[in-house]
Parts: sequence; C-alpha cells; structure tokens
Amino acid sequence: MSDNDYITTKIQVLEGFEAVRRRPGMYIGDVEEDGLHEMVDGLFAHVLEHVSDQPNTHVHVTLHENQSITVANNRALPTKPYKDTGQPLFDVLFQTIYGGSPYSKKLWTLNYAVLNALCIQTHVNTWIDGKQWSRTYICGSPASEIKVDQHPTAEWPQGTRVTCKPDIAIFLSNRFQEERIKERCQHLAALSPDSQFTFTNEEGESETFHYPQGLEALLNSPPNGSLLHFQAKTEDFALEVYAQVQDSPKHTLRTFMNNKPMPQGTHIQGFFHGLLAAVRQVTQQPSAELDQLYGVDAVLRLESLNDSWQPHALRSIGDQKIFHWIKEQTLLACQQPAAQRFLSSVYVATF
Repeated sequence: MSDNDYITTKIQVLEGFEAVRRRPGMYIGDVEEDGLHEMVDGLFAHVLEHVSDQPNTHVHVTLHENQSITVANNRALPTKPYKDTGQPLFDVLFQTIYGGSPYSKKLWTLNYAVLNALCIQTHVNTWIDGKQWSRTYICGSPASEIKVDQHPTAEWPQGTRVTCKPDIAIFLSNRFQEERIKERCQHLAALSPDSQFTFTNEEGESETFHYPQGLEALLNSPPNGSLLHFQAKTEDFALEVYAQVQDSPKHTLRTFMNNKPMPQGTHIQGFFHGLLAAVRQVTQQPSAELDQLYGVDAVLRLESLNDSWQPHALRSIGDQKIFHWIKEQTLLACQQPAAQRFLSSVYVATF
C-alpha cells in the first residue's frame, strides 16, 4: 500500500453535528465535569454579549430533577427568515455549527448548535411582539415542526428559554454541580453589573445575584480601608482590578479573561510582580520578595477588545507583553496617594 492509498482510506471528513458528537473535546475541552459545564456556559456567554446594549438583563437558571437545565433571559432570539432557506434565524443558529452569536459579530463564544448537538434533547422557546416560536431537537436534529402561536402574558414582553439535557452517551456524567452553576451565576452578575441572575436548584430553592458595584462584590471579605482599585486599557485589552489586604496571610484571587475564570497565567504574575515593584520603590524596601506580600484579596478582569477568536485571546494570557503591561499598570496604580494604605499593609518583613 502506498502512502497515498493509506491517506485516502484513513481520512474521515466529519461535518455538522457528527463532527461535534464524535469529537466533543475539540469544542468543550473534555466530556467530564468541566466539559459539561463549559457546554452550558455557552448559553450564559450569548446572553451577556448584549448587556451593554440592553441594560437590566435578567437571567433565570434552573436545574431540574431529570438533570436538564433551563436558561431563560429577557431577550428574544431573531425570528426573521434566513435569506438562503427561509427558516427563522433562531432555528438556523441551533442547526449551524459556527453560526456565531445572534447578538455580536464575534465568533468566539460556543455557539448554540454545539450545545444542541451534545444534548439528547433541546427545547427552544423565544417570544416577542406577542408571538412565540418554539421547536424541539434531539441530538441536534429537529424533532418537531416550528410552532408559532400567541404568547400569553409573561414576566418579560420578550425573551428566550432554552431547556437542554446533556447526552449521557457523550458525557461520562450528565449531573450538573449545583454549587458550580450557582457560583458561575454569582460571578457573571458581578462581571455584568447591569444584569441580574436568579438560580433555582432541584428543590425549587432560589437565590438572586445582582451587584451594581461590579467586581468589588467578588472580594473575599467586605471592602476595608486598604482597598485598591484601578483600570487600564490598550487597543487590544482592558484591565480592571480590585485588591485589598485581608486578615489571613494566604492570597485569595478571582481572575477572569473575557468573563471566563482564568486562575493561571502571566496576567496574575504581572499583577504580583507589579505589587512587588511598588513595595520596593514606593515603600523603599529594595530587598522585599514575593513571599513577603501578605494576604492579597483581589479580583482581576482582563478583556479582549478586538474581534479575534477566543482561543487567540486566551493564548494572550501566556504572552510576556501581557505580563509586562499588567506589571506596569499595577506599579502606576500603587504610586498614587490613594494606594498608600494598601502598600503599607501588603508588605511585612516576616510573618
């Protein structure tokens, strides 16, 4: 057998839902707990893309006893006919891999069709102007006709409700972790101060998260007199940091890249090296070391401002340019008079 014969017989071309269902790790990372939650996180991402255009966004997240999950929000999906097929656009979004977001030109959020492909059943309901469109899918493929009828009076004049159940044939476990989903709702409410998230568990117990103060709400303890807050921006990235010194010598950090938790990377290293540089210069402690920084309680958010895809943006956290830029911005912030109490508290010669 020649090399060419081997190539032509071994190569498989996977398209559409088949590609997602046979290679789910390419889309959600893995088929374990992380991948399961990454899949449903795509629903949150689409909702949050339009928060700046529509303040007072409400998101309701409900876990059900049968291990399905419902995400509802007060924004309707587009229902106009698609120019090529005449299908309502929401239906195109749920059946087209790489179909993008209905609210943004950015393509780096996990799209609806990927979620649809990975679920044994998905039910979509969207309403606006008194009309309601709905359809059910099984393993990504339509299982019902598109139904259009009058929408009864509801809490929101327009909105969307998506209920999906992960396919146990794909995932090693299809059980969502209540605390993980609830924490994600809490984080997203702080990352988008104009939004409100309500989480309801399997027992019907609900909790609402709304943080007009933004990232400050995610500090491990209530703000104290040592609070440091600063923002910075370039053509490609925006940075916001809240930091204070807490009673415990251990550091507590919550860091995000494009609204996603990012607990490791040069963005964190840059922040701490900036603090160290400030301690050495501003407080005149040239021999200070990183392990002498005491109990930093911080929330850091780094956001990509260009239209690059998410994988490119996430790779940037390993970029030395990001390290040096965040280090420089942290040092500049700590040189301001308002940062003096923070600096005097964050460094101790021994502890």
